[in-house]
Amino acid sequence: MARFFERTRPFWMSFYLTLCVFAVITGLLTVDYRCRMMTNPPEGRAASFSVTGLTAGDGALHLRWFDTEAELSLQTSASLRRVLETIPILIPRTLRIAAGGEKLLEGLWEQLPTL
Repeated sequence: MARFFERTRPFWMSFYLTLCVFAVITGLLTVDYRCRMMTNPPEGRAASFSVTGLTAGDGALHLRWFDTEAELSLQTSASLRRVLETIPILIPRTLRIAAGGEKLLEGLWEQLPTL
């Protein structure tokens, strides 16, 4: 049993470091969000994302964090578009979750300033 843990030690160390990095990023985003909401609350939404046109070929992922905006283009070829329209399960899971996630979290966006 001890040999198993010795052989998998690099995996566990990298897993632990990755977990620590994500915990630090989450903590920094939370502190940044709370500090900005306390000092200078925005008029509309503070943070939002939207995904448009995943199967249309000219899709884009729009991110907004207070006064910073970013856009990621998700363009596809015509043949790939036809395949994605026919079999939408081939769209990567993270993009499908992002497309449906905004609709599921609409109520949460309005409640975030009060949390």
